[in-house]
Amino acid sequence: MANSFNYTPIGIFKSSAVNNYDLPRQPQNQLDEESSVKLHHDSDYIELFKGHNFEQALLDLDGFSRLWVIFQFHKNENWNPMILPPRGSDKKVGVFSSRSPYRPNPIGISCLEIIQIQGLKIFVSSADILAETPILDIKPYIPYCDAFPNSKVGWLENIDQKKYSIEYSPLSQEQLSYLLNHHQLDLYSFINRSLEFEPTNSDKKRLILDQKHPILCYRTWRVEFTLNVESQQVLIQKVFSAYSSTELNSSTDIYQDKKIHTQFLERFDKL
Repeated sequence: MANSFNYTPIGIFKSSAVNNYDLPRQPQNQLDEESSVKLHHDSDYIELFKGHNFEQALLDLDGFSRLWVIFQFHKNENWNPMILPPRGSDKKVGVFSSRSPYRPNPIGISCLEIIQIQGLKIFVSSADILAETPILDIKPYIPYCDAFPNSKVGWLENIDQKKYSIEYSPLSQEQLSYLLNHHQLDLYSFINRSLEFEPTNSDKKRLILDQKHPILCYRTWRVEFTLNVESQQVLIQKVFSAYSSTELNSSTDIYQDKKIHTQFLERFDKL
């Protein structure tokens, strides 16, 4: 490349989402209807750095509903010229015709809803940005010049958009509510965005398909579900721990979550 440029971040993104699988694919199109939980947490905010007169730079931004956030994909070390879309197609497309994070210059852009501004903190919703992401710039979203609803969408016009409805058994609802309310672990959002399209495509999600029922994997948790292809419905049967009793009794705790699993098993293992 002919020239190189150095940019200094203006702030950092704060969030409970630390892994890629914690994020929505297209946040503006996804609301978690089953759990009535929006795709944001109270901890999602942009924190601008002190000592740069950014307090003045933020003046009048609170009059806008949304903003563009330009950021760095700080966890990506490589790029790919061809990528596999997250859903609807088994054919690879050029990275420049996608929103894949694996780009020659690891720069991302996202349109987020402004909840409120407090000092140097901009609280946002519908975020698809990981915790500790460097923020390069922010700009207001202006509908009359930023939205073009009748634009062509290229290869997206041909992808399979069969959407499955996600239902929950009473047991799974109780288990998921327990994890959310007692341990701030929101599996509802992960389950919905993982299974609403192509629920058994193991190339695009972590699945165990050699059991009686399909199992979706989330770190050290497992979600068992059944599938009705004709009615396009997924039924979540139950949630269970991926730890064996031997692993739970071991002092090694790589993910620092064995206490949660132990309490979960004490409550639900006999049901």
